[in-house]
Amino acid sequence: MTLTLSRCFFYQVCVCFLLFISIAQADNGDIAFSNGVKAYKEANYSRALHYFTQAEKAGYQSGQLFHNLGVVSIKLDQLNRAWESFTKTLDYPAIAPLGHYNLGLIAANRGDIEIANKHFEQAINISQDPALTELARKRLSAQGKNSAAFVGSKQWKILARVGRGHDDNVNFTPDEVSSGIDDGYTELLFYGSAMFTKNQPVGIGVDAYVYDVNYDDIDSNNYLQNSVLLKFPLQYGRWKIQPGLMSQWSKYGGKDYQKIKGLELKSRYIKNDTTHYLFKYSYEDINSLNSQYDFLEGSRHKLRLGNEHRQHAYRTNIYYELEVNERNDKTGESFSPRRHTLNGLFTYALSHDFSMNGNVKYRLSDYPDVGDFERDDKRLQVSWGGQFRINKYTALKGLHTWTKNDSSDSNRDYDRHRLAFSLQFSY
Repeated sequence: MTLTLSRCFFYQVCVCFLLFISIAQADNGDIAFSNGVKAYKEANYSRALHYFTQAEKAGYQSGQLFHNLGVVSIKLDQLNRAWESFTKTLDYPAIAPLGHYNLGLIAANRGDIEIANKHFEQAINISQDPALTELARKRLSAQGKNSAAFVGSKQWKILARVGRGHDDNVNFTPDEVSSGIDDGYTELLFYGSAMFTKNQPVGIGVDAYVYDVNYDDIDSNNYLQNSVLLKFPLQYGRWKIQPGLMSQWSKYGGKDYQKIKGLELKSRYIKNDTTHYLFKYSYEDINSLNSQYDFLEGSRHKLRLGNEHRQHAYRTNIYYELEVNERNDKTGESFSPRRHTLNGLFTYALSHDFSMNGNVKYRLSDYPDVGDFERDDKRLQVSWGGQFRINKYTALKGLHTWTKNDSSDSNRDYDRHRLAFSLQFSY
């Protein structure tokens, strides 16, 4: 990521040298600025940042200084600091177009495409430099946009996946009793996402998916789920916030199973380019569509706190989740656990086309005592797999998942292995 970003900033680094002019050694700010220029030319970026920061503290104010602070911050992979410095260059008309271009590059790197394009378009509108204008236009084109077409356009994504797999313990009936039967299965997933408005200040969009699992022989365990989420994303500073309303309908064994309505609130705090903090809360009202499973009717709350870190080819996502259930239960048996889950996901890109991933999840489930009924579960789930990207839109995926559940109720003790290979299309 850093190498790619460094290439992207080649142009402004060159411009940086043109902006470095001889200055009089009049005061400490001037001296610090000159020392920063010298350190930069010697590729001592940490020292250059130190001197430029000293110059700013000494009261030295110029577009050149803030531009140089942005450039060395990029060299040191401090994108938040670079963002702040390039933002200050917008107050200086002579260098403002370059500031907008640099801010567009940082926003694009963070995945904030709408913000990135706004800065690229602004650079095009005010720049008197044909070379910079052409670079900004190329960045818009590379992201599938252009200055005219971007205005009022919709953002959307489509994903489809078809796979074959084998399950050596085809559980789970909804009351969570392991069957101990193995079978092959076909798995289908269709997912779509669209934004109807821009986030100014609140956007409107929708996510929808259909997930279908069909076993070869055990039709009573087939599962179908349809879900729609109406979302209202907004961004405030470094916070990305998305409240939403969810509706879900499912079948189990070919029969109507459950209908769920709920709301969720997701947020992401961008600490810097490599580290994000995640928060999610959801509430679900669960209605039974099959009297056989009325004991699962009720409500569910989930609260999740997480940390996502990206560094070059590595990506980690670690979170803790608390789940609280209030179900109808059965006479003498509870299905309303309080659950604590710790999850760690790791992804490593071996190359542009091939990546490997692993996931470890540990869950504790504490069920309320009902009469003589007592139940506590400890579940460990480990997954590992990989993805090979055939082209921009198509990828092959493989995943093996091992699950071990230890329960105070021996009927719920089990080991389970699932192996699946799938072909995924995304656009």
